[in-house]
Amino acid sequence: MKLSIDRIEEDPREHELGDWAKGPVGESVGGDVGSLEGWLEVRRVDESVFVQGEVHASVERSCDRCGALIIARLGGPMKLAYVPSERGGTISREVHGGEMEIGFYEEGVVDLADVLREHFALCIPDRLACDLAGVSLAPGAKCRAQLLAKEPEAKPVDPRFAALKGLKLD
Repeated sequence: MKLSIDRIEEDPREHELGDWAKGPVGESVGGDVGSLEGWLEVRRVDESVFVQGEVHASVERSCDRCGALIIARLGGPMKLAYVPSERGGTISREVHGGEMEIGFYEEGVVDLADVLREHFALCIPDRLACDLAGVSLAPGAKCRAQLLAKEPEAKPVDPRFAALKGLKLD
């Protein structure tokens, strides 16, 4: 959903998250979006555009550790600022923590799909695994890593080796 900055007012305006929003979120997290809830509020001050809100998604994808199908609950509050991109080439410099919440728009248009992509890219953990909080295995899925990590059942020791049980090697 593209918004021309000329049409964005200083008073915040809430935007609905419709079916258009599921695609960008799915692209950002590498999975299929089951449900998407939340709100986005957009306002403009001079050339700066401020987007705040809270967005949560239920995403189905594979576990980064074991490959099992998982359902992850991702998202949270957002507060992002967008300024016009600088023309005249690429500027390379170190980005500090506070600047990670600043984005750029071009040609007087802010794309809310890009806002959602950025928000979920910042929300997703480095490794999305089935043992994290907010993540569960999909119905019928089994964690292969947990199955492999289970200790095998103790097999009875051959009585002929019972004398070696107390032997310690230094």
